[in-house]
Amino acid sequence: MKIVLVGAGSYVFSPTVLHDLIETYRANCELALVDTQPESAQRMARVAAALARKNGVTLTTSVAADWKDALDGADAVLLSAAIQGRKRWETDFALLSECGLADQARECGGIGGLIYALRTCTLALGLCADMRAQCPGAPLLVASNPLPRVITATQRFGGIRSYGFCSAGAGQHDDFAEIAAMLGRPPETVRAVAAGLNHFSWLVRLTDAQTGADLLPEALARVADGALGDDRRRMLLDYGGVCTLPAGHSADFVAKVEGWTREIHVPFHGDGAERAAQIAALDAVADGKGDFEAILARSSWEHPALAAATLIGGGEFAVASVNVLNEGNIVGLPDGSAVEVPVLFADHRAEPVRDIALPEGVLAICKKVSRVHDLAAEAAATGDRALLWEALTVDPALELCDPAVAKRAMERLLDAHRDVLPQFFK
Repeated sequence: MKIVLVGAGSYVFSPTVLHDLIETYRANCELALVDTQPESAQRMARVAAALARKNGVTLTTSVAADWKDALDGADAVLLSAAIQGRKRWETDFALLSECGLADQARECGGIGGLIYALRTCTLALGLCADMRAQCPGAPLLVASNPLPRVITATQRFGGIRSYGFCSAGAGQHDDFAEIAAMLGRPPETVRAVAAGLNHFSWLVRLTDAQTGADLLPEALARVADGALGDDRRRMLLDYGGVCTLPAGHSADFVAKVEGWTREIHVPFHGDGAERAAQIAALDAVADGKGDFEAILARSSWEHPALAAATLIGGGEFAVASVNVLNEGNIVGLPDGSAVEVPVLFADHRAEPVRDIALPEGVLAICKKVSRVHDLAAEAAATGDRALLWEALTVDPALELCDPAVAKRAMERLLDAHRDVLPQFFK
């Protein structure tokens, strides 16, 4: 089993990958660590070796700065990378602020989400091109934002079977602990199903784990009373459903949420001090002296490595929220558009839940957001600026913006990032 991790230097994502492969799945495998900063990947290789020794697992590692040097013979590829994430976001924020659109410096929606999608989709499509040449049968498991746009690009235009992972809507342990706590219950006593779009996922089923009794009416009533905050009470009134994420995530996709004020922040983990502390902790583990569990407490919630290992080596792994292209999974959303649904990885294949019905108002707003996802992915693949202008016109996050101002801002952003978006300057 050979797994390639692109973005291996991430001190948030990579420790979870190492934990899942070595300590949970106990995979005897080859792990190729790819990062444009090889010293960061080397650190993760040393940590992996220390964990393998501790757990009696046979693991070989390699390090590369270019994924072309790692892809040959890969059984699965994991992507957790952004092109100079913090630096590029700060450029976006400065330009949008100059245009009077600081509110649009968002991670996954609006103008900020659109330019970020173009950068990440371009990166991912380049990876897909090399995967088609070097490991065409390998699946690509993605944890890079904006997730649905990346999955649409890689599947539709990259020619690679892809799955997107984000646990924000289901919680750290995929157990909807926030929803259970709202009902005064331990997480293990409820069964929840959420579906919709990434960072815009909605509660569609909620039952008692023992009796099967329907708990959704009680949850709706409590949210209507403000039990999950005024932002989600307002979203329930507007769309008729319980959003499983607070407005800090979900409001990316709409112009505004009544009673909630956006706080602008860099959508990337940690400051310099946190990074330095985590690196020191990783170095200690690599030297056989540190506490890996303490590192895991600050690592990512997503587990694509377990899904990859299951697809390759067998077993069973259920995930509450996976991004796939719609094939009757959510009724009423276009086939071929990215949706977020529960998926069971078993018998070397993925089985997404099908025939999920969303509340009418939720379905209507998800259709609008889904159209923007599709346009962003196609624009990244083709370099067609007309698709970008259409996205700006139909995006519900821009309903309060002057279209001419939005277009000028996007033109400035394209120019600022032309070095990584050459397809728009041919």
